[in-house]
Amino acid sequence: MLFGAAPVAAYTPPSNDDAAWLYKPSTVAMVDLQLPQSSIDALWADARTYVPGTFKLTSGSRSFGPWAVEVRLKGRWGSGYGLDGKAAFKIKFPNSRQRVGGVKKLTLNNMVQDASYITETISYELFRGMGVPAPRTGYAVVSLNGLDYGLHLNVETPDDRMFERWLPSEGTKHLYEGSYGCCYNWQDPYSDEHFDVDEGDPADRSDLAALLNTLSLEGLAWRQAVEKIADLRALTAMWAVELYVGHWDGYAWTVNNYFVHNTKRNRITMHPWGLDQTLGASGPLPFSGPGWGNLLDRCLTDVVCSSYFSDAVLATRDKARALALDARTMTVFAAISPYIEADTRGYGLDSATWWRDRTVEFLQNRPSHVDEWYLPVSSPVNLAISPGAASARLSWGAPELAGGVVSGGYLIQYKRSRDRTWRALEILDPSATSTLVSGLATGRYEFKVSTISSRGASAATKTVTAWLSPARRGGHFISFALTSPVGR
Repeated sequence: MLFGAAPVAAYTPPSNDDAAWLYKPSTVAMVDLQLPQSSIDALWADARTYVPGTFKLTSGSRSFGPWAVEVRLKGRWGSGYGLDGKAAFKIKFPNSRQRVGGVKKLTLNNMVQDASYITETISYELFRGMGVPAPRTGYAVVSLNGLDYGLHLNVETPDDRMFERWLPSEGTKHLYEGSYGCCYNWQDPYSDEHFDVDEGDPADRSDLAALLNTLSLEGLAWRQAVEKIADLRALTAMWAVELYVGHWDGYAWTVNNYFVHNTKRNRITMHPWGLDQTLGASGPLPFSGPGWGNLLDRCLTDVVCSSYFSDAVLATRDKARALALDARTMTVFAAISPYIEADTRGYGLDSATWWRDRTVEFLQNRPSHVDEWYLPVSSPVNLAISPGAASARLSWGAPELAGGVVSGGYLIQYKRSRDRTWRALEILDPSATSTLVSGLATGRYEFKVSTISSRGASAATKTVTAWLSPARRGGHFISFALTSPVGR
């Protein structure tokens, strides 16, 4: 089967839209809510029911409202505060013509479990940098009936609109939010204690059931079943970033705080949520060991899926370095620090600065944790090419693997020398030492081979070139070939 050769298949971050300005962490909006006493009484009775209110937002020269909206409180264990504390809010815009930047809902987190005020913003940036569709963030100072509720994180609400930007040709069939209830009911797709159906038909959850049913399988059987319904590269990227940022309350570690999205083409992916206790809040998480989410646990029983996961961990390390997230943390914190200092319901600037420094230290140290975990994978040896008519037979020697690394086979990459894009062929047989690449045309070709292992793909062998020039002579094809190693 032919694949693209990229080690981590990621979605392309979307271009800006009408709400891009709303999710710039360096800009702080002002949100004014007005609730009648009947709505306040209703929220005291049930914090998670929507009640009528009035909304106004200002940000620089922009002003929206006053509009009629629906409001409820947000948060449960740990972050669920009442109106007498630093409450978090969900705001719904029922009138489609009265929406800020076209968004259907605003999610305003109180950050009571993030004393740095910064970990959610930085963690979501890393997810998006890795091509995992994830919310953007901004900040807002919230007031309710004239009372100051302090600085809040304005998190883009995952919904069909957000996914339309990331997956414009795919659409949304279902969006499930997995949250409290943890793993006890996780294998029941109709458990409303664990799954909220945010988009799609709540009565038909057959797509979610198909994903959960794969948990009865392991190894190759599990991977083959999942690949029919899900984007496995995207799943492993999601889990790798979760563990890299230390999201102990997410899917990979505790089966909590995540979304499952299914497109109208029936391709399932997973997405992060609830990142307020990351980047050192509870220390670094290991990349192997007990405590995995169910699907990641199954992934690690298959050498190819383990390879995808390991590749994703390494790619996350490299992306975090490229984004210079430690410097980014300092820049965003400087922009919001006056609002932190003015937040009388928050932790105060001194405490936030201490936690900011801990976040920076975590980001600076995290690459070394990956380096300690990673076991290098050797490349195949002695790559040779035997050209044929419209084909080439490759042969190589098996590499020596570090203890604990399991071989899954080989990745063959090839292209015509004038082309930019490599084609790829996976040979999922660890005992293989040769293969025939067919369907080639006349011309100069380049070939290289990598090892697929439980610790990811190795560096490729040096590229070997071959000139394929089939010619008909007496009813037979002959070919002339020149093989030579060139740079890696």
